[in-house]
Amino acid sequence: MTSPMSITTLAALASAGVLRTVQLVGQVGGYTVMVRVGQTEKQLTGQRGEPRVFASLDTAATQLLALGVTVFEVLPANYVRAPKVYRRARPAALKALAKLQREGKPAKPAKKRAGAATVATVAAKILPSDRAQLKLRVGRDSCKKQPKVS
Repeated sequence: MTSPMSITTLAALASAGVLRTVQLVGQVGGYTVMVRVGQTEKQLTGQRGEPRVFASLDTAATQLLALGVTVFEVLPANYVRAPKVYRRARPAALKALAKLQREGKPAKPAKKRAGAATVATVAAKILPSDRAQLKLRVGRDSCKKQPKVS
C-alpha cells in the first residue's frame, strides 16, 4: 500500500534531490503520480487527500516540471480515457429555437440604426473618467486648430 504525499512535499524532495523514481501510472480517467523515496512508495494527492489524477500527459508533465522533477517514467498500461460526460438536454429551449426558425424571425433582435436616440444612450453610458479624457482631448484639439498670430 502506498502512503499519500502532497505537492509541497514533492517539490521539497525534488529540490533536495532524494527522489529515486517518479512514475506516471495510467488508470481510468488519467494518470496518477507515484514517487519512490528510499524504500517507500508514495502517491501524489490533492487538497482533500484523494489521489491526484491528471487528465492528460501534458498536464502531468507540466506540473512535474514546475515542481522540479525533470526525469520520470510513464506506465500507460492501465490507462482508460474517462467517459465523456454529456450535459442534460434542454428540450424547452430547443423547441423555442425551432419555433423561431419556423416563423422566420431572427433569433436576436435587429440592431437599431444610429440616430439621435442611440447617441443619447451612448452618452449616458460614458463614465466620469472618460468624460474628463474627452474634455482634455477636445481642449487639446482646439489649441491645435487655432491660427498662429505673427
